[in-house]
Amino acid sequence: MIETASNPLTARPIGKAHNGILHGRGQGLGGTSVLWGGQLAELDQADLARPGAAWPLSCSELHRCYQDTYARLGIASPPAAEPFGGDQLRGPGSEPSGAVVERFFTTWLPEPNFARLFKKELLTNDRIRVLLNTSVKAISFVGERALSVEAQCGGGRPLQLVGDDIVLACGTLAVNRLMLFMARQETTPWRHNTQVGRRFQDHLGGRAAGVRLLDEPGFRQLFENRFVNDIKLQPKLRWCGEDRNAGSVGVAGLFAFDSEVGENLSNLKGLVRSLRSGIEFSALRRLPVDLLRLGRILLPIARHYVRERRILALFDRGLDFHVQAEQIPLDRSRITLSDRGPLDDGLPAIDVDWQVDGGELAPLRLFVMDVDAALRSAGIAELDIDPRLRDLDTGFLDTLSDTYHACGGLCMSATAQTGVVDTDCRVWGTRNLYIAGSAVFPSSGHANSTFTALALATRLAGHLSRA
Repeated sequence: MIETASNPLTARPIGKAHNGILHGRGQGLGGTSVLWGGQLAELDQADLARPGAAWPLSCSELHRCYQDTYARLGIASPPAAEPFGGDQLRGPGSEPSGAVVERFFTTWLPEPNFARLFKKELLTNDRIRVLLNTSVKAISFVGERALSVEAQCGGGRPLQLVGDDIVLACGTLAVNRLMLFMARQETTPWRHNTQVGRRFQDHLGGRAAGVRLLDEPGFRQLFENRFVNDIKLQPKLRWCGEDRNAGSVGVAGLFAFDSEVGENLSNLKGLVRSLRSGIEFSALRRLPVDLLRLGRILLPIARHYVRERRILALFDRGLDFHVQAEQIPLDRSRITLSDRGPLDDGLPAIDVDWQVDGGELAPLRLFVMDVDAALRSAGIAELDIDPRLRDLDTGFLDTLSDTYHACGGLCMSATAQTGVVDTDCRVWGTRNLYIAGSAVFPSSGHANSTFTALALATRLAGHLSRA
């Protein structure tokens, strides 16, 4: 069973509203992987080179880790990105863009729930031991070496776990919470590190424009989700990495299909997923209506899938263009310990003060205008851009929300003075404590965060196996 009810107790948003804090985290076997959709997306060189928040890791090394992770998950990497739309202009009378929009693909795991994906290994590998209903309270140190993990089982029974190396992989908010709490103790090596909890980030996502189709068959051919070797691929748009202006915010764009029938289908898929995963909530009350409305469209959907290996895009209620933008990392966007607590697990709650710079607005406008020009050049569609974005009204940023991609707070850095972990994800000042997950991201880039977190975990596993 995956539990989400404790989320509001352990973490509270006190800055810009953040939905993922309350609804995007799950505790239990499989964790948050039970809740996510399974979308895998890669960062590129421009993402890693953000001024003031550059990754101390080469793009070539990260991409080798991506390939290793695809193999570990049993799937192939997606097709290469390709330029889209030809020569572009930002609009009548403006200068040439200087940036090329390209179409790229994200990969969707057929089985996103890691508890089921790795079930055989969990059951048969005698080196793996799973403890449920157990909370980590502290880590014992002698100098720079972590000796043991102090935990609390259900009912309050204490438990001590000893190992040569200790890896914390409990999600961005939970691991920041533990690290901040531990920093209060005199024996903690990072107690004087002021970087802990800083540069909390997420992606800014939401509607940027409506879409008027000029060539519906051509649009469907380019932008409907498709299957290759039984793996779903989703087409999106972005600036070509090598042509993105230095320091510009990374942005990805996708088409959002608004359909009454699509909503019924999503309800049904969500119900099946929740029943399979043991999530606490379901949509059984909607089942009769959803099945009734789906009856007339299921055959065309199936025919389109068999013939084209694509998922029929339904947009009877509208077609929009959505953006997902990198947030400029800020020191003042941070996680701190709350005065609420200690809670039942022995730790105080955290306050998440998510702050946004505002410098994302101009690059967002530029990107959407470039996409509009590319679509028009290809004769596919034209965008009806949100007037607030077109006019650089800062109120547009208020319409964007987080995308459940919480990252940062324990950022990777080249030196101990500028971050919390080194390039091997080892906590500065320790010899054998590591952080796995998106909490170590110095910046978020344009891409969803989970795949990069998995790639870094793959890299860490290789490092520990060679140590």
